[in-house]
Amino acid sequence: MAWQGRARRRRWFVAGAGLAVGLALWAGLAARGTPAPEAGVPLAVLAHPGLAEVLYAGTDQTLLRSTDGGGRWTPLLVGVRVTALAWAPGPDGEPGLWAGGHGFLYFSPDGGDAWLPVTTLAGPDVAGLAGAAGGLLAALSGDGRLAVSEDGGTSWRVVAPPPGDEGPRAAAAVALHPARPATLVVIDSQGVAWATHDAGRAWRPWGAPLPAPLRALAPEGAAGGWLAATGTGRLFRTRDAGDAWEPVEPAAGSGEPVAVSAGAAGTLVADLRGRLWLHRPGSGWAGLSLAARTGRGEAGRPRDPVEVRVLAISGRLRCPICAGLSVAESDTFIAVQMRRLVRELVETGRSEEEVVAYFVDRYGPEILWDPPKRGIHLWAWLAPPAALVAGSLALVYAVSSRVRRAAGDPPLPEADRDRVARALREFGSGETGRSGSGEAG
Repeated sequence: MAWQGRARRRRWFVAGAGLAVGLALWAGLAARGTPAPEAGVPLAVLAHPGLAEVLYAGTDQTLLRSTDGGGRWTPLLVGVRVTALAWAPGPDGEPGLWAGGHGFLYFSPDGGDAWLPVTTLAGPDVAGLAGAAGGLLAALSGDGRLAVSEDGGTSWRVVAPPPGDEGPRAAAAVALHPARPATLVVIDSQGVAWATHDAGRAWRPWGAPLPAPLRALAPEGAAGGWLAATGTGRLFRTRDAGDAWEPVEPAAGSGEPVAVSAGAAGTLVADLRGRLWLHRPGSGWAGLSLAARTGRGEAGRPRDPVEVRVLAISGRLRCPICAGLSVAESDTFIAVQMRRLVRELVETGRSEEEVVAYFVDRYGPEILWDPPKRGIHLWAWLAPPAALVAGSLALVYAVSSRVRRAAGDPPLPEADRDRVARALREFGSGETGRSGSGEAG
Protein backbone atom coordinates (compact mmCIF):
# COMPACT_ATOMS: atom_id res chain seq x y z
CA MET A 1 0.00 0.00 0.00
CA ALA A 2 1.14 3.59 -0.64
CA TRP A 3 0.70 4.68 2.96
CA GLN A 4 2.70 1.69 4.20
CA GLY A 5 5.57 2.51 1.80
CA ARG A 6 5.68 6.11 2.99
CA ALA A 7 5.76 5.06 6.67
CA ARG A 8 8.51 2.53 5.96
CA ARG A 9 10.65 5.13 4.17
CA ARG A 10 10.06 7.57 7.02
CA ARG A 11 11.25 5.03 9.58
CA TRP A 12 14.39 4.29 7.56
CA PHE A 13 15.12 8.00 7.23
CA VAL A 14 14.78 8.56 10.97
CA ALA A 15 16.97 5.54 11.73
CA GLY A 16 19.67 6.76 9.35
CA ALA A 17 19.60 10.24 10.83
CA GLY A 18 19.87 8.88 14.37
CA LEU A 19 22.84 6.68 13.49
CA ALA A 20 24.55 9.58 11.69
CA VAL A 21 24.21 11.75 14.79
CA GLY A 22 25.55 8.93 16.95
CA LEU A 23 28.58 8.41 14.71
CA ALA A 24 29.30 12.15 14.67
CA LEU A 25 29.19 12.31 18.47
CA TRP A 26 31.42 9.27 18.78
CA ALA A 27 33.94 10.79 16.37
CA GLY A 28 34.01 13.90 18.55
CA LEU A 29 34.64 11.81 21.65
CA ALA A 30 37.38 9.86 19.90
CA ALA A 31 39.18 13.00 18.81
CA ARG A 32 39.45 14.23 22.42
CA GLY A 33 41.51 17.16 21.23
CA THR A 34 41.56 20.64 22.75
CA PRO A 35 42.43 23.55 20.43
CA ALA A 36 45.62 25.39 21.24
CA PRO A 37 44.98 28.69 22.97
CA GLU A 38 45.23 31.97 21.08
CA ALA A 39 48.49 33.91 21.36
CA GLY A 40 46.80 37.05 22.69
CA VAL A 41 48.01 40.66 22.78
CA PRO A 42 51.66 41.20 23.81
CA LEU A 43 52.12 43.08 27.09
CA ALA A 44 55.78 42.31 27.91
CA VAL A 45 58.81 41.36 25.82
CA LEU A 46 62.32 40.14 26.52
CA ALA A 47 65.30 39.63 24.24
CA HIS A 48 67.74 37.12 25.73
CA PRO A 49 70.91 38.91 26.85
CA GLY A 50 73.24 36.25 25.49
CA LEU A 51 71.41 34.19 22.83
CA ALA A 52 70.51 36.13 19.69
CA GLU A 53 67.81 33.70 18.55
CA VAL A 54 65.89 33.47 21.85
CA LEU A 55 62.97 35.87 22.37
CA TYR A 56 60.10 35.94 24.86
CA ALA A 57 56.67 37.56 24.64
CA GLY A 58 54.15 37.78 27.47
CA THR A 59 50.54 38.33 26.40
CA ASP A 60 47.15 38.62 28.05
CA GLN A 61 46.71 34.86 27.55
CA THR A 62 50.09 33.11 27.61
CA LEU A 63 53.89 33.30 27.69
CA LEU A 64 55.64 32.43 24.43
CA ARG A 65 59.25 31.65 23.55
CA SER A 66 60.97 31.69 20.18
CA THR A 67 64.28 29.95 19.59
CA ASP A 68 64.65 31.00 15.95
CA GLY A 69 64.54 34.77 16.20
CA GLY A 70 60.75 35.14 16.14
CA GLY A 71 59.82 32.73 13.34
CA ARG A 72 58.02 30.21 15.54
CA TRP A 73 56.74 30.51 19.10
CA THR A 74 56.23 27.85 21.76
CA PRO A 75 53.73 28.34 24.63
CA LEU A 76 55.40 28.10 28.05
CA LEU A 77 52.65 29.25 30.43
CA VAL A 78 49.08 28.91 29.15
CA GLY A 79 45.99 30.69 30.45
CA VAL A 80 47.84 33.40 32.39
CA ARG A 81 48.20 37.16 31.86
CA VAL A 82 51.93 37.92 31.69
CA THR A 83 52.75 41.59 32.25
CA ALA A 84 56.44 41.53 33.28
CA LEU A 85 59.57 39.67 32.13
CA ALA A 86 63.19 39.87 33.24
CA TRP A 87 66.45 37.92 32.98
CA ALA A 88 68.12 37.97 36.37
CA PRO A 89 69.68 35.69 39.01
CA GLY A 90 67.36 33.40 40.94
CA PRO A 91 67.45 31.98 44.47
CA ASP A 92 70.49 29.84 43.61
CA GLY A 93 72.41 32.81 42.22
CA GLU A 94 72.29 31.58 38.61
CA PRO A 95 70.54 33.79 36.03
CA GLY A 96 67.23 32.67 34.60
CA LEU A 97 63.86 33.83 33.33
CA TRP A 98 61.47 35.74 35.59
CA ALA A 99 57.80 36.09 34.64
CA GLY A 100 55.12 37.98 36.54
CA GLY A 101 51.51 38.85 35.97
CA HIS A 102 48.01 38.65 37.37
CA GLY A 103 48.37 36.80 40.66
CA PHE A 104 51.77 35.14 40.17
CA LEU A 105 55.55 35.52 40.05
CA TYR A 106 57.58 32.60 38.65
CA PHE A 107 61.27 31.90 38.15
CA SER A 108 62.60 29.46 35.56
CA PRO A 109 66.24 28.38 35.87
CA ASP A 110 66.23 26.77 32.41
CA GLY A 111 64.69 29.51 30.31
CA GLY A 112 61.03 28.49 30.55
CA ASP A 113 60.74 24.70 30.77
CA ALA A 114 60.45 24.41 34.57
CA TRP A 115 59.01 27.02 36.91
CA LEU A 116 59.27 27.84 40.62
CA PRO A 117 56.65 30.03 42.31
CA VAL A 118 58.01 33.08 44.16
CA THR A 119 56.23 35.45 46.53
CA THR A 120 56.93 39.16 46.78
CA LEU A 121 56.02 41.93 49.20
CA ALA A 122 55.00 44.19 46.32
CA GLY A 123 51.62 42.49 45.96
CA PRO A 124 49.95 39.52 44.27
CA ASP A 125 49.85 41.19 40.83
CA VAL A 126 53.23 41.95 39.24
CA ALA A 127 53.26 44.84 36.76
CA GLY A 128 57.02 45.26 36.37
CA LEU A 129 60.28 43.36 36.90
CA ALA A 130 63.93 44.34 36.68
CA GLY A 131 67.09 42.46 37.58
CA ALA A 132 70.83 42.93 37.77
CA ALA A 133 73.94 41.01 38.77
CA GLY A 134 74.44 39.85 42.32
CA GLY A 135 70.87 38.64 42.82
CA LEU A 136 69.33 42.13 42.80
CA LEU A 137 65.70 42.08 41.71
CA ALA A 138 62.96 44.74 41.76
CA ALA A 139 59.25 43.92 41.51
CA LEU A 140 56.46 46.42 40.92
CA SER A 141 52.86 45.60 41.86
CA GLY A 142 49.76 46.58 39.94
CA ASP A 143 48.92 49.32 42.45
CA GLY A 144 52.36 50.97 42.24
CA ARG A 145 54.07 49.40 45.26
CA LEU A 146 57.74 48.52 44.92
CA ALA A 147 59.79 45.74 46.55
CA VAL A 148 63.47 44.84 46.19
CA SER A 149 65.28 41.55 46.75
CA GLU A 150 69.05 41.24 47.06
CA ASP A 151 69.14 37.41 47.19
CA GLY A 152 67.35 36.34 44.02
CA GLY A 153 63.80 36.53 45.34
CA THR A 154 64.31 34.65 48.62
CA SER A 155 63.57 37.68 50.79
CA TRP A 156 62.09 41.07 49.97
CA ARG A 157 61.90 44.54 51.47
CA VAL A 158 59.50 47.33 50.56
CA VAL A 159 60.97 50.43 48.95
CA ALA A 160 59.41 53.83 49.50
CA PRO A 161 58.28 55.34 46.17
CA PRO A 162 59.36 58.79 44.98
CA PRO A 163 57.69 61.61 46.94
CA GLY A 164 55.15 63.86 45.30
CA ASP A 165 53.34 67.09 46.09
CA GLU A 166 50.28 65.18 47.30
CA GLY A 167 51.96 62.08 48.70
CA PRO A 168 54.08 59.22 47.32
CA ARG A 169 54.10 58.80 43.57
CA ALA A 170 52.72 55.55 42.17
CA ALA A 171 55.34 53.74 40.08
CA ALA A 172 54.31 52.58 36.61
CA ALA A 173 57.56 50.93 35.43
CA VAL A 174 60.84 49.85 36.99
CA ALA A 175 64.34 49.31 35.57
CA LEU A 176 67.80 48.20 36.72
CA HIS A 177 70.92 48.28 34.59
CA PRO A 178 73.30 45.29 34.80
CA ALA A 179 76.26 47.67 34.58
CA ARG A 180 74.93 49.91 37.36
CA PRO A 181 72.98 47.65 39.74
CA ALA A 182 73.06 50.19 42.55
CA THR A 183 70.84 52.57 40.59
CA LEU A 184 67.12 51.78 40.63
CA VAL A 185 65.01 53.75 38.14
CA VAL A 186 61.23 53.98 38.19
CA ILE A 187 58.76 55.76 35.94
CA ASP A 188 55.82 57.30 37.77
CA SER A 189 52.24 57.52 36.52
CA GLN A 190 53.00 60.91 34.93
CA GLY A 191 55.79 59.48 32.78
CA VAL A 192 58.64 61.04 34.81
CA ALA A 193 61.75 58.99 35.62
CA TRP A 194 63.21 58.90 39.14
CA ALA A 195 66.41 57.25 40.42
CA THR A 196 67.61 56.08 43.81
CA HIS A 197 71.05 54.87 44.87
CA ASP A 198 70.14 53.89 48.44
CA ALA A 199 67.10 51.62 48.10
CA GLY A 200 64.52 54.40 48.11
CA ARG A 201 65.73 56.55 50.98
CA ALA A 202 66.41 59.41 48.59
CA TRP A 203 65.02 59.95 45.09
CA ARG A 204 65.98 62.44 42.42
CA PRO A 205 64.73 63.10 38.89
CA TRP A 206 66.60 60.95 36.42
CA GLY A 207 67.76 61.94 32.96
CA ALA A 208 67.19 64.93 30.77
CA PRO A 209 63.56 65.73 29.89
CA LEU A 210 62.12 64.06 26.81
CA PRO A 211 59.53 65.62 24.48
CA ALA A 212 56.84 63.23 25.76
CA PRO A 213 56.15 61.22 28.95
CA LEU A 214 58.13 58.01 29.36
CA ARG A 215 56.26 54.74 29.00
CA ALA A 216 58.97 52.06 29.11
CA LEU A 217 62.70 51.89 29.84
CA ALA A 218 65.17 49.09 29.12
CA PRO A 219 68.94 48.73 29.69
CA GLU A 220 71.01 48.50 26.52
CA GLY A 221 74.58 47.32 26.18
CA ALA A 222 77.23 46.68 28.79
CA ALA A 223 78.38 50.28 29.01
CA GLY A 224 75.33 51.61 30.81
CA GLY A 225 73.16 52.70 27.90
CA TRP A 226 69.35 52.87 28.02
CA LEU A 227 66.52 52.62 25.53
CA ALA A 228 63.33 54.60 26.26
CA ALA A 229 59.86 54.53 24.72
CA THR A 230 57.52 57.52 25.06
CA GLY A 231 53.76 57.80 25.07
CA THR A 232 53.77 59.28 21.57
CA GLY A 233 55.28 56.15 20.06
CA ARG A 234 58.85 57.44 19.73
CA LEU A 235 62.05 55.67 20.81
CA PHE A 236 65.15 57.32 22.27
CA ARG A 237 68.62 56.07 23.22
CA THR A 238 71.10 57.37 25.78
CA ARG A 239 74.66 56.30 26.47
CA ASP A 240 75.29 58.57 29.46
CA ALA A 241 72.56 57.68 31.98
CA GLY A 242 69.95 59.95 30.42
CA ASP A 243 71.92 63.22 30.24
CA ALA A 244 71.61 63.26 26.45
CA TRP A 245 69.05 61.44 24.30
CA GLU A 246 69.12 60.67 20.60
CA PRO A 247 66.02 59.59 18.64
CA VAL A 248 65.73 56.09 17.22
CA GLU A 249 63.89 55.65 13.96
CA PRO A 250 60.78 53.55 14.71
CA ALA A 251 59.42 50.77 12.55
CA ALA A 252 57.21 51.94 9.71
CA GLY A 253 53.56 51.44 10.66
CA SER A 254 54.27 50.68 14.31
CA GLY A 255 52.00 51.97 17.06
CA GLU A 256 52.66 53.33 20.52
CA PRO A 257 55.15 51.08 22.38
CA VAL A 258 53.91 49.26 25.47
CA ALA A 259 57.10 47.27 26.16
CA VAL A 260 60.71 47.39 25.00
CA SER A 261 63.73 45.15 25.51
CA ALA A 262 67.31 45.19 24.28
CA GLY A 263 69.32 41.97 24.07
CA ALA A 264 71.63 39.90 21.90
CA ALA A 265 69.10 39.87 19.05
CA GLY A 266 68.73 43.66 19.05
CA THR A 267 65.76 45.79 20.10
CA LEU A 268 62.39 44.09 20.64
CA VAL A 269 59.27 46.28 20.89
CA ALA A 270 55.56 45.52 21.45
CA ASP A 271 53.06 48.21 20.46
CA LEU A 272 49.47 49.03 21.40
CA ARG A 273 48.21 47.46 18.17
CA GLY A 274 49.30 44.04 19.45
CA ARG A 275 52.31 43.64 17.16
CA LEU A 276 55.98 42.84 17.75
CA TRP A 277 58.92 44.55 16.06
CA LEU A 278 62.56 43.44 16.10
CA HIS A 279 65.45 45.70 15.09
CA ARG A 280 68.65 43.80 14.40
CA PRO A 281 71.88 45.78 14.17
CA GLY A 282 72.56 46.58 10.53
CA SER A 283 69.31 45.08 9.19
CA GLY A 284 66.53 47.48 10.20
CA TRP A 285 63.09 46.68 11.64
CA ALA A 286 61.12 43.49 10.97
CA GLY A 287 57.60 42.63 12.08
CA LEU A 288 57.08 39.39 14.03
CA SER A 289 53.86 37.37 14.11
CA LEU A 290 52.81 35.46 17.19
CA ALA A 291 50.31 33.54 15.04
CA ALA A 292 53.20 31.40 13.76
CA ARG A 293 53.64 29.85 17.19
CA THR A 294 53.82 26.15 17.95
CA GLY A 295 50.43 24.42 18.00
CA ARG A 296 49.02 21.01 17.18
CA GLY A 297 49.42 21.30 13.42
CA GLU A 298 52.44 20.02 11.50
CA ALA A 299 53.38 23.51 10.29
CA GLY A 300 53.84 24.74 13.84
CA ARG A 301 55.72 21.84 15.35
CA PRO A 302 58.95 22.72 17.15
CA ARG A 303 62.06 21.75 15.26
CA ASP A 304 63.73 20.32 18.34
CA PRO A 305 63.05 16.54 18.14
CA VAL A 306 63.25 16.22 21.93
CA GLU A 307 60.56 18.90 22.34
CA VAL A 308 58.37 17.06 19.82
CA ARG A 309 58.59 13.87 21.87
CA VAL A 310 58.03 15.71 25.15
CA LEU A 311 54.83 17.31 23.83
CA ALA A 312 53.59 14.00 22.40
CA ILE A 313 54.16 12.11 25.66
CA SER A 314 52.76 14.93 27.82
CA GLY A 315 49.63 14.90 25.66
CA ARG A 316 49.02 11.28 26.67
CA LEU A 317 49.11 12.11 30.39
CA ARG A 318 46.25 13.69 32.33
CA CYS A 319 46.97 16.63 34.65
CA PRO A 320 46.31 15.25 38.17
CA ILE A 321 44.69 18.45 39.48
CA CYS A 322 43.10 19.91 36.32
CA ALA A 323 39.67 19.45 34.78
CA GLY A 324 39.87 18.21 31.21
CA LEU A 325 43.51 19.16 30.53
CA SER A 326 46.51 17.08 29.62
CA VAL A 327 49.97 17.66 31.05
CA ALA A 328 50.95 19.28 27.76
CA GLU A 329 48.09 21.81 28.01
CA SER A 330 48.18 22.72 31.71
CA ASP A 331 50.29 25.51 33.20
CA THR A 332 49.94 24.35 36.80
CA PHE A 333 53.11 23.81 38.78
CA ILE A 334 52.68 20.03 38.94
CA ALA A 335 52.14 19.84 35.17
CA VAL A 336 55.27 21.94 34.57
CA GLN A 337 57.26 19.59 36.82
CA MET A 338 55.84 16.55 35.03
CA ARG A 339 56.87 17.97 31.64
CA ARG A 340 60.34 18.59 33.00
CA LEU A 341 60.52 14.97 34.22
CA VAL A 342 59.30 13.76 30.81
CA ARG A 343 62.13 15.68 29.16
CA GLU A 344 64.70 14.23 31.57
CA LEU A 345 63.48 10.68 30.88
CA VAL A 346 63.49 11.27 27.11
CA GLU A 347 67.02 12.68 27.23
CA THR A 348 68.19 9.54 29.07
CA GLY A 349 67.11 7.46 26.07
CA ARG A 350 63.78 6.03 27.23
CA SER A 351 61.10 5.32 24.65
CA GLU A 352 57.65 6.89 24.67
CA GLU A 353 56.02 3.76 26.07
CA GLU A 354 58.67 3.48 28.80
CA VAL A 355 58.07 7.06 29.90
CA VAL A 356 54.29 6.53 29.95
CA ALA A 357 54.76 3.32 31.95
CA TYR A 358 56.93 5.25 34.43
CA PHE A 359 54.02 7.59 35.22
CA VAL A 360 51.45 4.78 35.28
CA ASP A 361 53.55 2.95 37.90
CA ARG A 362 53.46 6.04 40.14
CA TYR A 363 49.98 7.44 39.54
CA GLY A 364 48.02 4.43 38.28
CA PRO A 365 46.09 4.03 34.99
CA GLU A 366 44.03 7.14 35.83
CA ILE A 367 46.99 9.30 34.79
CA LEU A 368 46.45 8.27 31.16
CA TRP A 369 44.51 10.71 28.97
CA ASP A 370 42.98 7.71 27.13
CA PRO A 371 42.18 4.79 29.47
CA PRO A 372 43.61 1.36 28.54
CA LYS A 373 41.35 -0.87 26.46
CA ARG A 374 41.26 -3.77 28.91
CA GLY A 375 39.66 -4.81 32.18
CA ILE A 376 37.22 -2.45 33.80
CA HIS A 377 38.65 0.43 31.76
CA LEU A 378 37.16 -1.19 28.65
CA TRP A 379 33.78 0.18 29.75
CA ALA A 380 35.10 3.69 29.20
CA TRP A 381 35.44 2.81 25.50
CA LEU A 382 32.32 0.66 25.09
CA ALA A 383 29.87 2.77 27.09
CA PRO A 384 29.79 5.84 24.77
CA PRO A 385 29.01 3.96 21.51
CA ALA A 386 26.56 1.64 23.30
CA ALA A 387 24.73 4.61 24.75
CA LEU A 388 24.61 6.31 21.35
CA VAL A 389 23.25 3.22 19.59
CA ALA A 390 20.62 2.70 22.31
CA GLY A 391 19.63 6.34 22.09
CA SER A 392 19.34 6.14 18.30
CA LEU A 393 17.12 3.04 18.49
CA ALA A 394 14.93 4.67 21.12
CA LEU A 395 14.58 7.72 18.91
CA VAL A 396 13.59 5.59 15.92
CA TYR A 397 10.98 3.70 17.98
CA ALA A 398 9.52 6.88 19.42
CA VAL A 399 9.20 8.59 16.05
CA SER A 400 7.77 5.44 14.41
CA SER A 401 5.11 5.13 17.12
CA ARG A 402 4.18 8.76 16.67
CA VAL A 403 3.87 8.25 12.91
CA ARG A 404 1.56 5.24 13.40
CA ARG A 405 -0.66 7.14 15.82
CA ALA A 406 -0.86 10.10 13.46
CA ALA A 407 -1.76 7.90 10.51
CA GLY A 408 -4.72 6.22 12.35
CA ASP A 409 -6.50 3.10 11.02
CA PRO A 410 -5.80 2.37 7.33
CA PRO A 411 -8.69 2.84 4.82
CA LEU A 412 -10.55 -0.33 3.66
CA PRO A 413 -10.23 -1.49 0.07
CA GLU A 414 -13.17 -0.70 -2.27
CA ALA A 415 -14.46 -4.31 -2.34
CA ASP A 416 -14.43 -4.51 1.45
CA ARG A 417 -16.29 -1.23 1.75
CA ASP A 418 -19.06 -2.53 -0.60
CA ARG A 419 -19.33 -5.75 1.39
CA VAL A 420 -19.67 -3.86 4.66
CA ALA A 421 -22.29 -1.55 3.15
CA ARG A 422 -24.42 -4.49 1.93
CA ALA A 423 -24.16 -6.15 5.32
CA LEU A 424 -25.32 -2.98 7.03
CA ARG A 425 -28.25 -2.62 4.63
CA GLU A 426 -29.31 -6.23 5.12
CA PHE A 427 -28.97 -5.86 8.86
CA GLY A 428 -31.07 -2.71 8.78
CA SER A 429 -33.81 -4.23 6.62
CA GLY A 430 -34.01 -7.26 8.88
CA GLU A 431 -34.41 -5.13 11.97
CA THR A 432 -37.14 -3.15 10.25
CA GLY A 433 -39.10 -6.30 9.25
CA ARG A 434 -38.99 -7.71 12.77
CA SER A 435 -40.11 -4.42 14.23
CA GLY A 436 -43.15 -4.25 11.84
CA SER A 437 -44.24 -7.82 12.62
CA GLY A 438 -44.18 -7.13 16.34
CA GLU A 439 -46.40 -4.08 15.99
CA ALA A 440 -48.99 -5.94 13.87
CA GLY A 441 -49.33 -8.73 16.42
